[in-house]
Amino acid sequence: MLIEGVPTNCGTVLSGPGFLPGLRGACTRHGTLLVADETHTQFDHHGGAVTHYGIAPDMATGGKGVSGGIPIGALGMTPDLADLVADQLADELGDTVGLALGGTLFANALSPACAETVLTELMTPAEHERIARLGERLADGIEAAARSRGLPWRAHRFDARSGYCLQPEPPRNAREAHAGLDPLFTDATGPLRQPRRPGRHRILRPARRIRPRHRRRRHLPRRPRHLPRRDVRGLGPAAHGGAVSRAPVARPVPRTAARPRGPGARTPHRSPPGR
Repeated sequence: MLIEGVPTNCGTVLSGPGFLPGLRGACTRHGTLLVADETHTQFDHHGGAVTHYGIAPDMATGGKGVSGGIPIGALGMTPDLADLVADQLADELGDTVGLALGGTLFANALSPACAETVLTELMTPAEHERIARLGERLADGIEAAARSRGLPWRAHRFDARSGYCLQPEPPRNAREAHAGLDPLFTDATGPLRQPRRPGRHRILRPARRIRPRHRRRRHLPRRPRHLPRRDVRGLGPAAHGGAVSRAPVARPVPRTAARPRGPGARTPHRSPPGR
């Protein structure tokens, strides 16, 4: 049985009294393993949701937040389950069939070092109490702002985790939580989103006018193709540290003037009429 002690991808849903303890008892009676995902809730309460509700799962999982964002995975399990996993491990050569535990970042020294720092200096009871007070302050502010505008909205409250709830009462399950979410309200601080069709949204961004290339470069001076590049500005050898050339400055040949013709001559570019 895979659970998240406090579902967080649809807001924050707190289970009713006795739900998780009753689920733990049902799994024990029927010989079912109970696995709790603490990837999000491991930061909200010291010890996660399982400690908050007082249950003991057979396995608990944690994500890269344990190491401050550096890739890592954490698995905690009962001693009996850990002995079973250790006895049934497969080898890297494939000669022994069993459980495959491997990863690209295994034996990476950076991830365990970061995890040790986070677990010993950041995820402490004192720090969790501090961020729980901050979460309570944020929730109080959300509800106060809603009351000042006459809106019957509430705030989620799970220690450090808080957020808005567009309902007069906090949700009790995921269905009620999704009913109280508004995509336009969620993205109010980001790009404006308007519904294209049910379930889909289109990002509206200000239109940007892109000028054609032949117009962007029209202001640049043009060099007659039959003259060398160094004679266009009348610099001559002066550009290379020599004497100043007294040759007159060559001016661009008008479009209506005759162009040199020959085997190597190229047809000049002409803009289409009306441009």
